Amino acid sequence: MGTRPIALIGGLVLSIAACAGTPEAALLKPGSTIPAVWRDSTSAGGGPTLFWVFRTNDCLTCQNLDYQVRRVQRRFGGRLHFVAVHVGSPRDESIPRAYLRERRVRAELRTVSSAEMRRVLPDGAIPAIYLADGALIRWHTRLADDPEKVALRLDHALNELAAPARAKAADSANLAP
Repeated sequence: MGTRPIALIGGLVLSIAACAGTPEAALLKPGSTIPAVWRDSTSAGGGPTLFWVFRTNDCLTCQNLDYQVRRVQRRFGGRLHFVAVHVGSPRDESIPRAYLRERRVRAELRTVSSAEMRRVLPDGAIPAIYLADGALIRWHTRLADDPEKVALRLDHALNELAAPARAKAADSANLAP
């Protein structure tokens, strides 16, 4: 058997593998439903939630991944629910727990296995931030992007998310006797 048939077979196998994918895997984008493995009783309350998705290794490097989360926490405090989605083994959960405590990030910690995350987020764009309102994702970005651009886009998304709440509060104030 020559190299040409082997190359054709290899190409065919790769094509089939690429097309097969995981049936439930889809890119998470604005309008997508929050993955069930990210939710629980507190984050399912329907209010605005910031999901910060990261791997165990991200806690062990010198990256300042939590900057945006802490900045938003200072600005919005209790008006925004924070969920840290740790992608890794449950036995390693003490690592992100210690990281969050050391960095003074107040967030609910959810641990999702790498296999589960591949089904939910097949492109593996981690670390990332997802902003959700109710059960839908409204905005997302990778944290590896330019920090200044991430901050501007995140602030814009948060202002957009807060705009309906401000309008509703203003309408309620106008109806008050």
